[in-house]
Amino acid sequence: MLCPPIAFLMTHIGFVGMLAMSYPSKYRAALLAFGVVQGIIEHYADVFPSIAAIGPFLIPVAIGLLGVHYYFAAKIMDKKVVYTGLAAYIFVLFLFKGMEWGFPKDTAAEQIEALVDEDYVMKHFIFHVVLIGVLTPTCIPFIKKELEGKTAKMN
Repeated sequence: MLCPPIAFLMTHIGFVGMLAMSYPSKYRAALLAFGVVQGIIEHYADVFPSIAAIGPFLIPVAIGLLGVHYYFAAKIMDKKVVYTGLAAYIFVLFLFKGMEWGFPKDTAAEQIEALVDEDYVMKHFIFHVVLIGVLTPTCIPFIKKELEGKTAKMN
């Protein structure tokens, strides 16, 4: 059975939600909107084929946003953790793209076709899980800081 697109959309929202914690609060809503749009374009390409064509252009934007995240992380964290995380992230991108292990396709037509391929969908789900795993260590300090701030405001 194929993983439903809504499950992938939730991983996009969760991923971008974690990432957004490293950004100043005024940018977080825009980042979440970007995550939703990218998730819809990537996982509902068959439903919205007219906008699916911009999907491949969003990937470099997403990678750039991650670069900014690692910049912010390097300002508050042990640089070894940050640079190891960045290197791991780049490695995962190249590995999954190079091995054709569920990396988003280069064209809308290929992406639409891939969405019904069980092998692609499973590998793509694993890709999502691995990306979240690689990103998490550099997000934890920002999430903790945010939660501590919310707790202090409630007391």
